[in-house]
Amino acid sequence: MEAALDYLLMPARVVAPMGGLSRPFAGTFHREPDEKTRAEEEALSLRLERAVLRSAWPQETAIPGGVVAIPGEVDARKGNKRDHIMVRVADASDIRLDHPVVAGDVYVGRVERIPFRQVTPDQPGLVERLLRRLRLSSAPPLPPRNVVEVALITGARERVGGNVLEDQDGRACRLVVGGLSPRLDRNWLAAHNPESRATRSGTVVVMEPYGRVHRFDSLAEGFLLGEMKEEPYQREGAGFARNVLGIQPPVDFESGLNQVLVLTDTASARLAAGQPGPLRRALGSFPATRRLREAAGSSAVPVLGAARWLPVRLFGFGDTAPWRCTGRLNLGVRSGLRVGAAIVSGVRLVGRVARSGAGGATVAFMTDPGFEVAVLAQAVDAPDAEPLVLGNIRSLGRSGEAIRFEWNPEGSSLQAAWCAKHAPDGAAGADGVRVRLWTGSGLVATPRGLLVGSTTLPLEVPDGGSVPLDIVDSGSPGGDLLVRAGARSSGDAAAGGNR
Repeated sequence: MEAALDYLLMPARVVAPMGGLSRPFAGTFHREPDEKTRAEEEALSLRLERAVLRSAWPQETAIPGGVVAIPGEVDARKGNKRDHIMVRVADASDIRLDHPVVAGDVYVGRVERIPFRQVTPDQPGLVERLLRRLRLSSAPPLPPRNVVEVALITGARERVGGNVLEDQDGRACRLVVGGLSPRLDRNWLAAHNPESRATRSGTVVVMEPYGRVHRFDSLAEGFLLGEMKEEPYQREGAGFARNVLGIQPPVDFESGLNQVLVLTDTASARLAAGQPGPLRRALGSFPATRRLREAAGSSAVPVLGAARWLPVRLFGFGDTAPWRCTGRLNLGVRSGLRVGAAIVSGVRLVGRVARSGAGGATVAFMTDPGFEVAVLAQAVDAPDAEPLVLGNIRSLGRSGEAIRFEWNPEGSSLQAAWCAKHAPDGAAGADGVRVRLWTGSGLVATPRGLLVGSTTLPLEVPDGGSVPLDIVDSGSPGGDLLVRAGARSSGDAAAGGNR
């Protein structure tokens, strides 16, 4: 019925947006960048991708001998499970359940499910079987072979053995880490059953030589869990405060995971990496880890080369609602356009497909109120440094020559430390850090590394409040546009490159 209505209403869907009430409110198009500027932005996008790939490899922690790290890109959250993420890898054949997952020097979780090996049984009912016989329905598609589900250490049932290397008194202390601490205003990991009740601070790392919690935990031994802290906490309505012990992780689990490594010990993976297992197990591998980190960027793929992009024409601009900012494209679902597909001008993001049909597609521009996108922040003065994952920002519409977005910080302490690192000299009088915003991972049909625009990131953000970001240098709907129409081949969506 939807397909039939799409054909019947095709003339109305062409004419209505062209004469929409919002065209007087659309404003003028931005001036298109010249060829030199486009080439510079493409080079910056590739440098960002290399920095993201390097960020997954540890800097100060050696990958144990005989262990092979498989890079993976964080694809999306698992439905409403906030403590689960989906990770896209190049090949999941060497990955097993409970293999640990790390991001840089930090332990983040374990592989809990491999969808293509654990397919849900298809048990259609009587009506569904009849619809399939009449070819009005079809069986659910098989899950992709290159995606694994990861349970984060923040989950209530997740546990891993840990060790405080040196507490406030210079002593080591074994404990179990997993879940979140009872303090609601801090995303701290919970500390369970410490050997010494006197331990109140110190760096906590994974220590599970025998794999008693999960069978592969020993592969991540030595990776960082966080800093143990103790602070007073008073629950709302309570008449007294009590001290709460927790571990502050060095990553933002809510929105800060972008590229990760799955640590495996499969024989075929070691053979493919040229590692003779027994010998490498007896040797340290820190120099090899450094070389892998430096070489990680060599596998980066330009954002416009990692997928199939089609030239597209904007033949209708406007919407019947005056406050909306949408347009119509001359290509639709038959050309491979799906909901969420990115529309770009060069490497600048212009908008995303809001609806795709047989007669064309409707695109929501970045100036459309409610337009939402996940972004990475890269300092203008340090294009090769590790970017900051901001998470989702939401458009509030045009504000003069800029587009105003709303950002709700989830990891303000990480943002403050990152901004302090990249703040200009004499930052006491500076408003913030000048950054470029790029699309991040986890967006359907929108690859990582598209330029959203430039803005100033404040040095400090308010607790529990939103931050307005005025973004300039964004893409123009009036230029030569390309739309993402799917992966170039089955290997283009592999981790280690943008999708």
